[in-house]
This record gives sequence, C-alpha cells and structure tokens, in this order.
Amino acid sequence: MGDFPDVELPERALERVDPARLKPFELMVLAVAERGAPMSYDAIRERLAKLGRVLPIQTLQKAWHGMPPLRKTASGELELVPELDEYAWKSVIWRVQEELGEGQRGERAQRAQAAPPQVDRRSPVTMDELRVAARVGLPFAVSAGRQLGMVLEAAGRPLATAELEALMKELAFSFSEASLRSCGHNPESAVRMTADGRWTVNSGAALLQEARRVVREIVRREQEREKREADHAGWREADDKRRRAEALAAEVHWATTPKRFVRSLYRGGKFVAAAFLDPDARSFSFAVTAEEARSAFDGVGIVLGIDPRAELERLGLPAGGREFVDLSPPAKSRRPERSTRVLKITQDRVLRSTLGKAGKLSDPKKLAAHVRAGHLGDALRRLEADLKVLYALHDYAQGHGFVRLRWRSIDEVLDLPGKANGRTRPLEALLKHARYREQVLDVVLYAPLSWEDPWRSLDLPPDRHRLFAQVGSLGTGHSRHVHEVERLRVGTEVRELGVRGALDTLPDA
Repeated sequence: MGDFPDVELPERALERVDPARLKPFELMVLAVAERGAPMSYDAIRERLAKLGRVLPIQTLQKAWHGMPPLRKTASGELELVPELDEYAWKSVIWRVQEELGEGQRGERAQRAQAAPPQVDRRSPVTMDELRVAARVGLPFAVSAGRQLGMVLEAAGRPLATAELEALMKELAFSFSEASLRSCGHNPESAVRMTADGRWTVNSGAALLQEARRVVREIVRREQEREKREADHAGWREADDKRRRAEALAAEVHWATTPKRFVRSLYRGGKFVAAAFLDPDARSFSFAVTAEEARSAFDGVGIVLGIDPRAELERLGLPAGGREFVDLSPPAKSRRPERSTRVLKITQDRVLRSTLGKAGKLSDPKKLAAHVRAGHLGDALRRLEADLKVLYALHDYAQGHGFVRLRWRSIDEVLDLPGKANGRTRPLEALLKHARYREQVLDVVLYAPLSWEDPWRSLDLPPDRHRLFAQVGSLGTGHSRHVHEVERLRVGTEVRELGVRGALDTLPDA
C-alpha cells in the first residue's frame, strides 16, 4: 500500500548480487533483510566478509546514520522496518533488481544493451510504411531521388507524372518536375522514364537499400513508442485505480482502527508515568505503573508519538502488527540554499516553526523536579499538555502534507510521516473547491486557542479577525501565509472579514 507499485526483493539477493557494486548501506539493508531479525554491526560485518566485502565497523557506522528503512533497537541492533519509508525500502529493491537484470529497471537495462534487430533492406517498402515515415519526418540523407524510388516501389507499377506528383504530395514529400527530370537523367538514379512517358524504378539499386533501412527503422521506433505509450496509459489507469482503492481503504482503516498518542516519563531508566490520548474521542487516560501502561495498548492498532516504537520496547511489548506514526523530525540537519551553515533540526525547532508559540514540549528538568518532589499530578498534567502539542503537530501535517522549518529568513517544509493517504494536501484542495463554489470559509490561524473547541477563535472580538486578512495572500505566491492556516471549514454564515476575496486570488487547479 502506498505511492509506489508493489515490488519484492529477489530471492537470495545478497548472495546473487556483486557486493562490490552496492553501497555499504544497501548491503546492510540486504543483510538484515536476509536474516529477518535485528543484527548487530559485528554480525553484519561478518556476513559481508563471507561474501568477499570486508568493511570495518567504523565504515558501517558511518554508512547508517538514522536513515530508513533501518532503525536502531533499544539493544543497539539494527532492524528492518520498511514502513518507516516506503520509497527508501523500494529504492534498495530497485537497485538490486537493476544489478540482477530483473524487474522493470533490469528489463530496461537489458533492452538498452541488446543489439538492435536486423532491418529488411531488400524487399520494397509499403505505402503504410511511407506514411508513418512521412508523418515522423525523413532525414535529409534520404534524397528526393530515393523518395521517388520508394514511392514507385510502394505503388507496385509504373506511374505517370501526374500520378507520381499526387502521391508525393499526399505523403508530404518534396516534389518538383525539375528534380524529377534531374533524377531521370542521372545515371546513378534508380528512377527511369519508360518509352510511354511513365516512371519506373530499379528495385535492385543499392541506393534504395539504405533508404529502406532508414524508413523501416523509423517505423520500428514509432511502433515501439506507440506500444510504450499504450502500456504506460494502461499502467497509469491501473495505478490510478490502485491509488484510489488504497486511499479509500486507508481512510477507512484510519477511521475505524483504535489509535493512541503516547507520552511517557522515565527516571533512571525506570517507568514513572505515561499519558495517552484517544484522538477520536479526544479523551485522555493515564498510567502510573508499567503494567497499566501495557494494558493501555490492548486493542490499539495505531500508535503515535515521538519514536513510538521505542515506547513499546521500553515496556517490553512487541510491535504485534501495530502501525506507528513517528512525529520526530524527519531529518537531523539541512543545509539551506545559498548558505554555508548546516542547520540542526531538533524536535523543538520543528514544533515552534510549525505551531508557533504553542509548539513547546515540557522541560525535562521540570518534569524531573515534579517527580523528585512527589508531585505526580503536576507531571501528568504536563504530559497531557505535551499530547495536545503532538496532536496539533500531527493534525497540521495531515492538513498540509508537511511540517515547517523556520530559522531567521529560512522558511522551508519537511515531509512528516502520517496516515497512509499519500502526500496529499486537503487544505489546499478545500480552498480551491470553495473558490469554484463561491463558498465562505472559517479559518483558524496557528494552533487553536482552545482544546475543547478548536473553533473558539472565530468568536473573538472583531480586532482578532484581522489575522484572517493574512489569508488574503493565498495563491499569490506568498506560501508562508498558506502555511499559517491551521484549520479550515466551510462557513455557515458570511463574515465581514471572511476569505471570500482571498478565494478569488487562488490560481486555477
């Protein structure tokens, strides 16, 4: 399920592929996939050494620095989790298929290396072949005399000057009586005039063989192009159906599967407390023992949080077929354009960039102080507030298809994994639909001011509504204003400072 066609890793891929032609990271992925269980760096190095690729531990550690589809477990081993990044996993598979000559990429590489088919140069060309070649265009090397000769061959009989001129014009070949007379007087030409004034051709002339090859090569390439286009159209139609079916199934799965946001607190490696949020019921629950925390995951199919897999590992729970939505930063660093500085991407920076002042998690030092003082209730309230922040971050990512990264003059976007609906942007779609239907939208900028009623900001005094004027820049190229929109819905009444004027500035879809 996802944005890419299903592909499978070839059997015994690690043994069949040449390890010298793959990158260390790709070899690490294949080694863990072959084992089917987490592996340590030592185990990976020993497995690759048996295949003839000796790599130091330091090389392996540099090759993997947090990239999916590998992740580090609590024990320090590397495990394969394709769900972390579908494209990253399938990129490794495509690379292996290309090396082994399998799959679409392997077949394409084989076709590129294969010798071109032999072209018939001796038999006369047909009128259909000439029409295809004329539509595509003949090269200048095929002279007017060769064109006349092939037309006479295709006709299959001598032609009068008027008949030959009509055929040449039908095929959009250049024709003039002067060039025709010149060909007739040229001793090397294949075209001759008979005693009755008609034109005939010498099919055995060597000049026509190369012209036939050129025409048939054009026809062959054109047929291959049409076949590729037909195959691509069929594949695109099937892929569209697959995407729609998967999107519908994903939406149903997301709506019907129990979900939990989780935020836990440990002290000295020991469990202290945990808070859980049911996003469907918008209700919170708490656990003050590890056993209560384990019970909170009973029946839960989707777990959301900061490294939720690690949360279950700490509790000693297996993944058990659950889905995980990791709200951690999708990258560790980024070098902005036209900058020599590498910007470090932290959880706090992503939250502040995306949610503004409301995007702040509790200070670990203050949480530890509450625990030391025995104020467990205060610690639980802080964990509850953290869950609201994570919920807002996930809600923003699902509406926009990304999260923000801002620093000084830098304002970029980052893909953040979410539910399996692809990288869609429903908020932009709602804006465009509202424009065409002339609907008025209610807009909430930045994070909602109230957890109980996210639309509460709409009932504030009129001066607060001046924030909605920023939405007037939607569609004019100032994408940062679009990014400030947290929530949208179709309004139930026309507001004096709504966004009807803003919708008129949106570009066509």
